[in-house]
Amino acid sequence: MFLVMAICWTRPWFEWNEQCSTAFQIANSEKMEEIQRVVLVTILSWDDVQTTRQASKVAVKELRNARHDLKISYGSRPLATGIAKVNRMPTKWTQGELEASVAAYMEMRRNELNGVEYSKQAYYRDLSNRFDRSAKAFEYRMQNISYVFSIMGRRWINGLPPAKNVGINVARDIENIINRLEKRRDAPVASFEVEVANIRKKKDRLPPRGNEKPSAIDVTTTRFMRSAEVVAWVLDLANGTCECCGKQAPFMRDHGTPFLEVHHLKRLADGGSDTISNAIAICPNCHRELHYGADKDQRRLVMYDLLERLVE
Repeated sequence: MFLVMAICWTRPWFEWNEQCSTAFQIANSEKMEEIQRVVLVTILSWDDVQTTRQASKVAVKELRNARHDLKISYGSRPLATGIAKVNRMPTKWTQGELEASVAAYMEMRRNELNGVEYSKQAYYRDLSNRFDRSAKAFEYRMQNISYVFSIMGRRWINGLPPAKNVGINVARDIENIINRLEKRRDAPVASFEVEVANIRKKKDRLPPRGNEKPSAIDVTTTRFMRSAEVVAWVLDLANGTCECCGKQAPFMRDHGTPFLEVHHLKRLADGGSDTISNAIAICPNCHRELHYGADKDQRRLVMYDLLERLVE
């Protein structure tokens, strides 16, 4: 005799999906004749499941199966054939919630970059107290922010791996907030990359027509004033060999010099210095990997062991 209880609130799917899924797995793993007590399941309305953009298809399938396999009742009173409704909560994030989330994320990120101890959970609880969302909801939103940072080629917070299921408009808003808080102007990339990723998920696509005459826009960007002396010094030290992979430059420039790119291990945007102790000369492939690679942090740490002049 046992009791399975899954309370699935009308919050974003990533909160109730795990709870519902676990409960149904437990119930379905047992022989049905052993279920001698009621299985109490309070879940969100079917309308919410259909309209919530991020609703898990797997969870929805489990909900359908469970309605046939389990005897669902509320106390001694059977529920209707449909799914019980509970009070709805807002699913769309406000601009204020996004701005507070990004600001908290960037503060945690600065602490991490500077070696300052902090508690992620404390930030989540603070945000939850300020807004009508759970701490878990803000934790997942932080992973969306990590995804935008990864698209921008920048380091994200350890323990908050990028979560890709973020809408185009939200990705654009997050990127704009990041640039505004850093008092920077960069060409937007997040919304375009999210749109590309969404298109690639579609099957049976026809070749696109494209644009014979693509339109142009004027973009104002922020750039750091780099030292030409530092770039020249680092390129001379490399002498045509990538300081990351050890291979020769992939090609020669038309004026006869090997093509390598100078990369700052700690980005200037993150407070890194423009000095030879923070700069390396590398090939284009290694350069892109140090910005966008899945193991970019490990590769970066290897560079400090590989070159004595580098200071973390």
